[in-house]
Formats: sequence, structure tokens, C-alpha cells
Amino acid sequence: MSVDIFKEGKEIVVEWAKFKEIGDKCQGTYIGVIRDHDDGRYAPQHVYQLQQENGSIMNVGIPVAKLKFHKMMEGIAFGQIIGIKFSGVRPVEGQNDSKQFSVFQDPKLVDEAWLNEQKEIQKLRDTFPVSEDGAPVIEEESEELSDSDDPFEDEPKEDLSTVAGKISLISKLAKEKLNVEPGPSMRSTVIEATGVEFNNENLDKIIEKLKGF
Repeated sequence: MSVDIFKEGKEIVVEWAKFKEIGDKCQGTYIGVIRDHDDGRYAPQHVYQLQQENGSIMNVGIPVAKLKFHKMMEGIAFGQIIGIKFSGVRPVEGQNDSKQFSVFQDPKLVDEAWLNEQKEIQKLRDTFPVSEDGAPVIEEESEELSDSDDPFEDEPKEDLSTVAGKISLISKLAKEKLNVEPGPSMRSTVIEATGVEFNNENLDKIIEKLKGF
């Protein structure tokens, strides 16, 4: 691999929002939520993740007990640009005042660049095989296939010495032979048609099966 990700990539910076004074606020693209976060220092929280314009992520922890707030967040979709504001306090007898938070949103205000990026990521997840935990399995083969060992000489456009090349060929064959477009249904359709489990070890078998249709 010729890429040095530590030089060419960008570090993901994560910060935590601090609401010290009434009126403190933060905004960003809503990209995720961590449920029931409990670090032992504070009451359990749902952590809402807001991506900032510079690419960093602002974590906004809201106590799980604030049901009204979390109910409002249920109606907000990932990709929307939202704001969260420390709007005031409510006295609680015998305890510290309870912080109150407000959500600002408009369904028309979305981060198009982030949404398009997610579509591209989803295409990879839909096309490539996945492990049992749902993570994409994109591994390079450790050894190059020689011309004499390559059973797919009639497909010169595909680099069949790599998993990615084999997946690309399977995608094309599935479209040609099974009339299925790359996407969520491709994997299950190929498994049903070939009778072969879709994983890295079986890619050559799947290609042979599809070529036989």
C-alpha cells in the first residue's frame, strides 16, 4: 500500500459540548447518537453527535432522564443541521437545579455534502460482503495471481488478484446473468442463485457459478 494515511488523511477530532451558562449553545450536522453512555462520572446520557464545519465532532450529552428532549430528537433525521441550547433551569427541591435544553431545527436545512458522502459509503457496504457484525470486509489478497493461474483471462478489465476486483466482476456478472443491480438485494440474490455463501473464500466459486448461467 503506497498511501500513508497519517500524512494524507485527516485526524477525527472529538470534543464535548460544555453548557455552563444559560444561553450556551452549539450547532452542527446531526450524524449519530450514542445511547446510554455511562462513564461513571455523570448520570447515564444519550450523546448526540454534531459534525462541525471543520470536520470535528461535537458530542452533546443529555441525561437519559430528560425524556421530553429525547422525544424531540426522535423526529430529527441524520444529516439535518440542528442547534442545541441551554435554555434555562428548573428548581428541584433538595437537589441541584435541573438544566433545560432546547432543540432548533428545520427539515429543509440539511448538509448535502454529508448526505452525498453517506450515499457513497452505503454503496460500498451494499456491494461488498460483510462480516457477521455487519462491518464491510474489504481485504486485499496477500499473493498476486500469475497469468497461468488466472482462470478469468477473458475478463482483462478486472484485477482478479484482489478481493475488490473479484467483487467488481461478480457485480457485473450478477447484473448480466441475474438481472440484478448492485445494491442491498444483490448479495442475497447471488447466494440464492449459486447456492454458495458470499464471503472472501468463496468469491472464485461464485464467479465460476455465475459464468455458467
